[in-house]
Amino acid sequence: MGLSVSDLKELIEGTHLEGHRYLLKSPLPGIISSQTVVLGQGIKPGDTLLEVVDTSRVWVFANLPVEQARQFRRGDRSIIVAKGRKPVEAALSFIAPTADPRTLTVRLRFDVENPEHHLLPHEYVEVRLLKAGPSALAIPQSAITLIAGEQGVFVQQGKGFAFVPVTLGRESQDWVEVLAGVQNGDRVVTHGVFDLKNAMFRDAIQGE
Repeated sequence: MGLSVSDLKELIEGTHLEGHRYLLKSPLPGIISSQTVVLGQGIKPGDTLLEVVDTSRVWVFANLPVEQARQFRRGDRSIIVAKGRKPVEAALSFIAPTADPRTLTVRLRFDVENPEHHLLPHEYVEVRLLKAGPSALAIPQSAITLIAGEQGVFVQQGKGFAFVPVTLGRESQDWVEVLAGVQNGDRVVTHGVFDLKNAMFRDAIQGE
């Protein structure tokens, strides 16, 4: 129970009052999450008095279908997202060697540093596994606008800007893959797109 030699000596040799008081030291730092004992209650060996948890580092579990689990390896990166809180990066630390016979899924475990306690034990979170793939050209979502029913972006051409239709692919957070329309090195407007769009409409009306 973490008692030192002097603590034990005090229990044996101390007064009646002192002999009923001693400190129980937790084997780990943390926060008391539950208490199942009250003042004056009798206890016996094996009783749980308090539960202490350290949430500065937590495990996150996810289950994937067998065919998807085969695509990942230990060390692969992931994003752990708890609703309303800041996403946390973590590495895949363990892949179960067998599948669950009932669900035919494989359990994955992520060791997550949680110093700000964004993640809470027993809550549900979203796990986004990051799988390296071929490089792709991508632009911020903020660059995309719609003109005459066609998606496109404004690209700098000389001293002005021109609207260029684009073909879009996959999305990831605030980025979108570009399959056609612009090339690597093109200067694409990402801020002030709405103002450029209004200016283009105004010039078109004045031209008429």
